[in-house]
Amino acid sequence: PYQHALTGELLAAIEEHQVEPLVYEALGQSCAWFNEPTTVAEVMARLERETTGALSAMRAYVGS
Repeated sequence: PYQHALTGELLAAIEEHQVEPLVYEALGQSCAWFNEPTTVAEVMARLERETTGALSAMRAYVGS
C-alpha cells in the first residue's frame, strides 16, 4: 500500500514526460500463473466453468 505513496509522483512525472528508459509498466505477481498465450474468450470460458463447478460443489453444503 505504501509503494504508490513513495513512487507515485516519480512514476507520474516519468509517464508525463515519456522518459523512455524509465517508463514503468507493472505486471504484478500474477504473471507467474501464465505459462502460455491464451485469449480472453478462453480465460472467460475457464472462469465460467470453474465458477459453475465451485457453485455446484457448494450446493451440498448450503442445501440449495
